[in-house]
Amino acid sequence: MTHQRRPTESSAALVTLTRREKQIIRLVARGMSNKSVARLLAISDDTVHFHLKNIYRKLRVHNRTS
Repeated sequence: MTHQRRPTESSAALVTLTRREKQIIRLVARGMSNKSVARLLAISDDTVHFHLKNIYRKLRVHNRTS
């Protein structure tokens, strides 16, 4: 019998978030809105949205609750 990893484990191991993406995902995980994250990091709401789209794509989720 061979031990195989589940697809989600190997996929998750390959995900690499940028420093800024990690920063944003931590703030969102704390419950902050996009607007609050933007203000805190002195970036635009659109930039936060852009980073979140990239994060969702990398993590293969569709929204922040996933």
